[in-house]
Amino acid sequence: MIKYLRALKRIITCIVILYMVWSCANIVPPSGGAKDVMPPRVLRCEPSNRAAQFKNKQIKIVFDEYIQLKNLNTELMISPTMNVPPNITVRGKSLIIKIEDTLRPHTTYNMYFGNAIADITESNSLGNFSYVFSTGEFVDSMCVKGFIYEAFDLKPAEDIYVMLYDSVSDSVPYFQRPLYITKTGKNGYFELNNLRDTAYKIFALKDANMNLLFDLPYEKIAFIDSLIRPNLPDVKFSNQIDSLSNKDSLIKGFDTIAEKPPLAKVNVYNMFLFEQVDSTQKVLKKALVRKGLVSVSFKYPVKDFSIKYWAPYVKKEDVIEEFNVLNDTLKLWIKDTLADSLVAVLYQHDTVLDTLQLGIKPRASKRASNAKLLATFSAPPGALIDYFLKPVVEFNSPVSKIDSGSISLFEDTVEVKALYSFSDSAHRFLQFDNKLKEGSAYELLFLQNAVTDIFGYKNDTLRYKFKTRKKEDYGTLTLNVKLMVENKHYILQLLNEKGSVAFENHIHKSQKIFMDRMLPEKYTLKIIYDTNADGKWNTGSYKEKRQPEKVQFIKGEIITRANWDVETEIYIEE
Repeated sequence: MIKYLRALKRIITCIVILYMVWSCANIVPPSGGAKDVMPPRVLRCEPSNRAAQFKNKQIKIVFDEYIQLKNLNTELMISPTMNVPPNITVRGKSLIIKIEDTLRPHTTYNMYFGNAIADITESNSLGNFSYVFSTGEFVDSMCVKGFIYEAFDLKPAEDIYVMLYDSVSDSVPYFQRPLYITKTGKNGYFELNNLRDTAYKIFALKDANMNLLFDLPYEKIAFIDSLIRPNLPDVKFSNQIDSLSNKDSLIKGFDTIAEKPPLAKVNVYNMFLFEQVDSTQKVLKKALVRKGLVSVSFKYPVKDFSIKYWAPYVKKEDVIEEFNVLNDTLKLWIKDTLADSLVAVLYQHDTVLDTLQLGIKPRASKRASNAKLLATFSAPPGALIDYFLKPVVEFNSPVSKIDSGSISLFEDTVEVKALYSFSDSAHRFLQFDNKLKEGSAYELLFLQNAVTDIFGYKNDTLRYKFKTRKKEDYGTLTLNVKLMVENKHYILQLLNEKGSVAFENHIHKSQKIFMDRMLPEKYTLKIIYDTNADGKWNTGSYKEKRQPEKVQFIKGEIITRANWDVETEIYIEE
């Protein structure tokens, strides 16, 4: 019995020892705690931040943890700008700035680091950190604040350089780097701090080549056409600064005012970004799209246009000319000829615009045996369409021949005679002229080979089914527009939820605008101040000191409903 007890004791001892060994071998690592979300913290600056009578060539900024620099070239902004940028390096927990340039006397410098400084563990950025110093006896403390908006749609303009010059010359944005500089944030806001109390020229630039000069014609700009002065209560704003009263464009029944940038207050400047127009017309692109189709894109819509063809085997009647809706793209449909290339001279106002020299047949010139004429209906399959509109079938090339006996139109399964005509000179858009009934079902049928294009291609069997809406599916909208100043010209646009213009009206006097057959939708009202009365929005010109035409949005939505009449009043002040 004693032997058994001793054996049991040995077994228990072994189990205990094995358990202890296993426990030691499976060490659970300690928890790292909460994730580090704190950015680096500045412990001290040598010399101190905002120091006056600065004469040092090196700055040391010490942080409470190890740091790194991210996107320093784009994040760091130094005002006034330096001709020779400083040498900036990281040494452990310190940022070392070596000044290579000769500093201006009696000047306050602001080194704005944006989000460039971050810790090395979780890349937490120390946002909006600035190191400021003055070579004079005190640190300048004045500032200029404001917003940059896209002139056409008033959307905030992000990452736009805002620059101040102490020169009054209008040419400085072209040839001179700015004295002070900053960038706009996501909401278009900008702020320039630590400025001297003096007059400045202010200019904003979307800098395409990153040289801080307005030297490319397509770079967007914004400007104020008079000098500004920071932090003065009697600051004068240009006529583009929107400081209108709350009565502007009041919509009766919506209890809202016109949507515009924040009201201009002292030292808050609203500037509107635009691209200047180079009025010189030119061809942007010319190419052979496919056999028999040449596309020519112009910089601006074409007016008083003509073409002369010089290819020996291409005659005027062999080419069909087709412009798009905007009149800035030309398609040349060239029938099968003996010519392999096309030479055409383009004229505008009897002046040679360009000369085309293009092949009109691709290398694989043999026509595919299974090539077909393709077509697209103006609405998706089974869609509801407006009963008062005319359905359109678009072909992918000009049509030369139609077999009317191979086209059928069915109204609620009953065949009716199909009436059709081309709505364009190129014969690509076949419009059906039948008067459709409301709330009815239709089917449009093209039998195989019913249509032939100028290249001899024919269609496969085409079948389109659609339905028409009922009268009660629509509502009406009446806009009672009241102008506070008569005989001024405005363009009133109704934008749908996609931002497209659903309705446009040109007005110069108070009037009621009635719109029927309005589908249920939410609309936004946009007003363009048509200063030159040409019926369109015009951009600005820095050389002419002309701001872009003013744009205003009505805050709140105009909602139309089926079988419902909506009426609202709009007041527009100058």
